[in-house]
Amino acid sequence: MTLQIDTGNGQPGPLDTSPPPFDPVEQQVHEMSVSLHRRLLALGIPHVWDDYGPGTHSWPYWQRDLREALPSMLATLAGPAGSLAEATTIQG
Repeated sequence: MTLQIDTGNGQPGPLDTSPPPFDPVEQQVHEMSVSLHRRLLALGIPHVWDDYGPGTHSWPYWQRDLREALPSMLATLAGPAGSLAEATTIQG
């Protein structure tokens, strides 16, 4: 399964039925997503990047993005189980 990052810029977008109140966290989350994307590129880590511009951290965007990502997620879960050598375990 490929890591997928979908992000909007926090401005009201096409799936917002009424303009949400301004939320400064939206812009910060977008900046963190951009930073993660750039770091993954620098490290050569494959990923899907979708910075779709106007859009908020609201359910219509989650629904759309999940609908697009779900087939890949389900295909991964339906595939053969990986070996323990492929997994990283953190002991706490």
